[in-house]
Amino acid sequence: MGHPFLRLETQELERERWLKIVMEAWVNWVPDVGFPILVTFYLLHRIEKKLEQLNKSIMKIPSLIEQ
Repeated sequence: MGHPFLRLETQELERERWLKIVMEAWVNWVPDVGFPILVTFYLLHRIEKKLEQLNKSIMKIPSLIEQ
């Protein structure tokens, strides 16, 4: 096993590499799918966790009402 800091540095480099690949893909999509669709994908990606939390809260409402 390597040093924890080296593993962390390696993970950060892999993350940076992944982000670069994703950003390049998004930039290449602009001429193909158009800017509005690209912005929509970006915003949906950002709010995905909030939507999941909202869905869980909504699913709990019936059981809370019954109590």
